[in-house]
Amino acid sequence: MDVLFSGCITEIVTPFKAGKFDEASFRDLVEWQIESGIDGIVPAAAAGEGASLSPAEQRRVLQACVDCTAGRVRVLASTGSNSTTQAICLANDAFDLGADGHLVIVPYYNKPQQEGLFRHFMAIHDAIRMPMVIDNTPSRSATDLSLETIKRLCDLEFVVGIKEGSGDLTRVLVRRNAIDRDMVHLCGDDWLTVASMAQGSHGCISTLANVAPRACARVAHACLDGDFAAARRIQDGLVGLLREVSNDPTPATIKCALNLMRNYPDELRLPGLVLSEEERSRLAARLGACVAIHA
Repeated sequence: MDVLFSGCITEIVTPFKAGKFDEASFRDLVEWQIESGIDGIVPAAAAGEGASLSPAEQRRVLQACVDCTAGRVRVLASTGSNSTTQAICLANDAFDLGADGHLVIVPYYNKPQQEGLFRHFMAIHDAIRMPMVIDNTPSRSATDLSLETIKRLCDLEFVVGIKEGSGDLTRVLVRRNAIDRDMVHLCGDDWLTVASMAQGSHGCISTLANVAPRACARVAHACLDGDFAAARRIQDGLVGLLREVSNDPTPATIKCALNLMRNYPDELRLPGLVLSEEERSRLAARLGACVAIHA
């Protein structure tokens, strides 16, 4: 199977300075990710505060990502929306700018029926014929794709994979045995990367990789090599940092860590808030321990 998206793919943050996209910091962050061994970048997704970006800003972030990566790693553009029309517009931008594929989340807030979900993805698929990875993260979308709907979607030519963020480890195994053609399976939960890849996932879309790219890449690559004992050892050293990151569904912790490590701005757009001084101090201690382990 020729796997277009595999290994460790970073769901990258979007740095802001005085309310504006800080392109210099973003490009530096992308470069660091590549140097550290990650395999792909997802710009303007949840960790990148995509929902707070205007379409013009999303296009600018994606353009910067495509330009900076320059074909060295895959770019999986986040083009999802609760509006099918808007999702098609964003996917058009991804196609025009040269992304390798696009990641499309289940429509959020609307809570559509399964047939509505199928038609949403089919409309995007038919409008923009480029590789699509479906993002099923019920905690963010409030709707969960059924197995039957996923099987129907996998019959569409340009649907190449599924990112699973439900936390249900049985799904990769069940889907691999239910879908008639090869599909890319990606884990969307940093806690479950090793377990999911042991079940047959091809990699992960990682938020933690923003701040620990080398370690996260090593975890995924060890799994791809079948060395799950090594992958577990590396992941064990990330547990303290994972706890901190998991405490806040916004990228506040990630941005604070990047500020501490590399002096990138930790600014968020509302309703996101920067960490308190107490939270910042605790995170600094966790970061120190993680760096000592993975140096």
